[in-house]
Amino acid sequence: MKILKTNSAICSFIYYFADNIVWFSKIGFISKFVPFSPQVWGSELKWGKVKDLFSLLKTIFELWIYIYNLYLKFKEDAILMKKLDAFDDQKIKRNHLSYVYLRKLVILRREIRFIMVEILIYSSRMILLTKGLKLVGHNVLDPIFVSVCGLF
Repeated sequence: MKILKTNSAICSFIYYFADNIVWFSKIGFISKFVPFSPQVWGSELKWGKVKDLFSLLKTIFELWIYIYNLYLKFKEDAILMKKLDAFDDQKIKRNHLSYVYLRKLVILRREIRFIMVEILIYSSRMILLTKGLKLVGHNVLDPIFVSVCGLF
């Protein structure tokens, strides 16, 4: 998890750095092309593409982080449900252990819903970046679907 978060932070830093370079290139201070890119990549590479590539990498790392968090939350949910099953059909009263477990379960399920929304947002962002960067499979993505992802 720490490795994923560190990689995500590094990608964010490079993304924002490249975003500033794109801005400088648009106002004419520097070239729109990455220096030495023909020697390294075989063709000229624009700063905008570098920015989008690191945005895609950050999105992939964040998606893995949220999927792993969701897995951990589901495990915690199962543990809480087992603890609540021990109380059977007893009435839940305030300041009892069953009340504490139920309250934790409600909070946990709210967190699970937020994580699911984040996964949906990052998945949509990944689809947009795949289409924008023209990666493998971009031609099978319907333009209307991509637009809906952008609106989302």
